[in-house]
Amino acid sequence: MALVLNRPELASSGYTLAEAIDRTGAEWLALVPRVERELSELDEYQVR
Repeated sequence: MALVLNRPELASSGYTLAEAIDRTGAEWLALVPRVERELSELDEYQVR
């Protein structure tokens, strides 16, 4: 989730961005843009 949200928890977990991507795996990594869009839309909706 930190990868999708671009959160600092990724660094504090001891993983580099490259390691996080590798550990995520291809199937989950393919979903990252979709999840980010949906969370962004949800956030925009809740702000209104």
